[in-house]
Amino acid sequence: MSAPKLIWIKTPKTGGTSIREALRDANLLDREVRMVIGGRELQRYIEKNREEWNALPKVCVVRNPFEKYVSAWQYLKCTKAKTLEAVFNAPPRADRDGYPVWHHITQSQTSMILDRDGCLPIVHYVPFENLESGFNRILEKFAIPAIQLPRLNQTIHGPASCYFTEDLRVRFAHKYAIDFHEFGYSASLEDSLLCPQVA
Repeated sequence: MSAPKLIWIKTPKTGGTSIREALRDANLLDREVRMVIGGRELQRYIEKNREEWNALPKVCVVRNPFEKYVSAWQYLKCTKAKTLEAVFNAPPRADRDGYPVWHHITQSQTSMILDRDGCLPIVHYVPFENLESGFNRILEKFAIPAIQLPRLNQTIHGPASCYFTEDLRVRFAHKYAIDFHEFGYSASLEDSLLCPQVA
């Protein structure tokens, strides 16, 4: 088996299921691209595979924080029956609601990709809004064949602007400020479906 050329950090509600299946169908998963789930699984992986982690380039799909939150809210059975504001005001906790629920909706995207030292590694960010072409651009950069993404695990919902009041928008933008800043997204709801300014 050939050694992987790239580490893909998989995070929730960013097209990960589609990417995983496309890589698997193309026989690229763990042959050319190492998939590591962000958050605690990433920490375990780094602990056991420090040399590979340090050596390989990394890619991660990022999504507008407003849109990702809405998608997770409507995806999770324990949150979709509640209002968005109710979930934000009393967010799921890992110790009370289980790690997967907390990981999907409450955990910030940046914290999912921190290394063992609590630092953001150098990562190629692919905007969810430009998913297939953006991911293939990174694959091409490292001489990995392009993939065609199936549309899987989609959550049906309206744009974030349908669910956020102005007060909630301000509080949300403050709480997840690091994601907006790190990934180049605007904290304006009018821009929530646009690609980030810096990808």
